[in-house]
Amino acid sequence: MDFSLFFNPVFVPEIYRQNPEKLGSRIHCVHHKAPEISRAGLVLIGCEKDDKTGFETADYVRNQLWNLSLPAEQIQITDLGNLIPKENKEETAEILGYITEKLLDAGNIVLLIGSSREITYGQSLGYRYNHNILEEKEEDKVEYVYISSSIDMVDEEIAKDENSINFRIFDRFPPTIHGFTGIGAQRYRLTQAEIHLMENLNFPILRYGDIAEDLMSTEPYIRDAKAVCLDMSAVRHGESPGSKRPSPGGFTVMEICKLARFAGTSSGVNTFSVTELDIQEDIHEQTTMLAAMVLWYFCEGYYARILENPTLYPINFRTYKVKTNTPAGEIIFYQSNLTGRWWMEVKNTEYKKVVSCTEKAYLCVTNNELPERWWQVFNRLA
Repeated sequence: MDFSLFFNPVFVPEIYRQNPEKLGSRIHCVHHKAPEISRAGLVLIGCEKDDKTGFETADYVRNQLWNLSLPAEQIQITDLGNLIPKENKEETAEILGYITEKLLDAGNIVLLIGSSREITYGQSLGYRYNHNILEEKEEDKVEYVYISSSIDMVDEEIAKDENSINFRIFDRFPPTIHGFTGIGAQRYRLTQAEIHLMENLNFPILRYGDIAEDLMSTEPYIRDAKAVCLDMSAVRHGESPGSKRPSPGGFTVMEICKLARFAGTSSGVNTFSVTELDIQEDIHEQTTMLAAMVLWYFCEGYYARILENPTLYPINFRTYKVKTNTPAGEIIFYQSNLTGRWWMEVKNTEYKKVVSCTEKAYLCVTNNELPERWWQVFNRLA
């Protein structure tokens, strides 16, 4: 399929193309012919124009990204350009979803850049096409991680804007997304209705105040994900002035880059979006530079991926069977011989699921306590 029909092409300036130490020298831009998507690997898509300037938001990020060093010696990125918008946002999201699905089918990793959370909707549609719930396999189920200062689960009848973006995703396409984790949410941005909804669905909210001292606690949730959306408003305003929903609180530059690298190293993540860029308010292009850094760290993590799965490759794992006096009875843990990372088995009378966890979860169970992550997964299986 000729994807170039859906995009306005971009061009890497010659100054970056000629320098082999710059990332711009490894960008393949699509101009007049379709790329070989089965060989593309990392695919970059710009999705929206800035509402105030009328310029493509992704181009500002590209200008910063091209000038960065190589995150890995073998890196290659195919840049499809900027998606040509349709008459309304719904049609644009449908096109983005269709293109994303085709890229995923060919085994690519899709990177999306845009000025609003609406592209997250199109990102989710990429998993809906060709989805057959009657033939659904465990590996087809999508865990979705949303890194933001809010969770945007407001009923769309109440909030007819981007604050309902995740409500729309779950309300309209329930078979596609099986799990949701909000990372970095701040209490003053959460409504009581959202909190109750997440509790009823057994979807975790990892509030910034709870994870700031232990950022590594977020890694298992991201490790199990397929779709990750990173909202630049999750970063505190002092370090990200060009975001749509500025706040004095939030992640630091170092923390947000670590989260992006977690997403890159996850062998399951195949779509990664960077949203909520406000170019007009971006003092000294600080936020677009940060967005480029976020993509850089994702790419570095991607080329450091290690395919680990205790179910598929048990020889690479140590197994620990922990008998407890809890309703769970015996819980099996797996620790990788390659990276030291942990997984645990959650099961009921009919189903079982192996999920990522931390060593803290293992120690918790050895003390006859069930970690919150175990309960959330168990209740969702029920």
